[in-house]
Amino acid sequence: MEETPMKKTTKQPNYVTEAVFLKTVEKLPTKDDLKGFATKDDLKNFATKDDLKNTSTRLALAIQKNSADIAEIKETMATKDDVRIILNRIDHFTKKVDVFDKKVLVHDYRLNELESKVGYHDKRLTFLETK
Repeated sequence: MEETPMKKTTKQPNYVTEAVFLKTVEKLPTKDDLKGFATKDDLKNFATKDDLKNTSTRLALAIQKNSADIAEIKETMATKDDVRIILNRIDHFTKKVDVFDKKVLVHDYRLNELESKVGYHDKRLTFLETK
């Protein structure tokens, strides 16, 4: 077997040509282009990580408090079913009161009738006893 001589390869450096460089420079933003971007002073006005953590902690505490309040409201507040039951019982009680009221009127009428009859009988008995 014959040995083939190895070619010595030298890597050419990858240089930028002047034309490529000038095209790239033309694409770079100018100071006027950068005026719309935020400066360091502008960025100081934004919330930091600590500010966001504090805010999220406050929100978490408020949510936890509201959750406790909602749980208490759920336990103590009357539901529509509770109100319906109470109103049904009030209706039932009102019907009984109406029945008793009618009975009172009937009894009052009967008592008035009987009082006049008793008075009439009392006069007759007194008259009969005097004879």
